[in-house]
Amino acid sequence: MPGKWQQAPAELTRRFTALLPAHPDVQPRRMFGYACAFVRGNFWTGLFEDKVVVRLPDGLHERFPRLAGAPPFDPMGGRPMKGWYVVPADVVADDGALARFMRDTFAAVLELPAKTTAKKKKTAKKKTTTKETAKKKTAKKETAKKRR
Repeated sequence: MPGKWQQAPAELTRRFTALLPAHPDVQPRRMFGYACAFVRGNFWTGLFEDKVVVRLPDGLHERFPRLAGAPPFDPMGGRPMKGWYVVPADVVADDGALARFMRDTFAAVLELPAKTTAKKKKTAKKKTTTKETAKKKTAKKETAKKRR
């Protein structure tokens, strides 16, 4: 397993944040200390050390020739994450190229259904009547007497 993760360079974090599309469905966040962005609850893109990563599930990556040959995102070493890719360094190095890439991948991710959070089921407690409670107490006392 790799050692301790390195903090993203401040300049990359600034550029990444500045290049996010100005759209109400873009949700800038931080995850594991790195800048990232979600789209309607789905992780879309973020930083990891000195890299920009993007999540394009369900074959969406095939729409982007710039990702041909891009390595899968593998932060733990030996366990690449399905649908996650490291954006090529030449794209990351150029503000215009990165802005276009982010705009285009955002448009693709925007087509995905919004992620919904599952609500926890509340289990209904059985209400006991006063008579049932009294019967249980009486039964316990009788059992205790028999044991003596």
